[in-house]
Amino acid sequence: MLGLLALAANVVSVLILMRFRSGDANLEYVWLCSRNDPIGNVAVVLAAIGVFTTGAAWPDLAVAAIMASLFLSSYYEIVKPLRKNDRTLEIDNPSHGENKFSPAICSARHRGLQ
Repeated sequence: MLGLLALAANVVSVLILMRFRSGDANLEYVWLCSRNDPIGNVAVVLAAIGVFTTGAAWPDLAVAAIMASLFLSSYYEIVKPLRKNDRTLEIDNPSHGENKFSPAICSARHRGLQ
């Protein structure tokens, strides 16, 4: 029952955050993580059913591998554009390499926000 409540809350969060799927990197990351949560809820339930019915650990391990790859792909979706912005900054501003900025700051500077 608690799992269904968590799934419902995560689905509502995803629906609220759908308009932030692109644009600001921070909001996009929140969107991707929120999107992954209901997928994880369903996957954990399926893994539990698989472990219960088979008595083996492989359903849980399979779901863990799938969830890890889902989170890594989400991470890559966020980092790839930020790294591209960081490279553009290095070309535009050679002194940028001397300073250590976070990707979010580099992204904001690239868009002229700072």
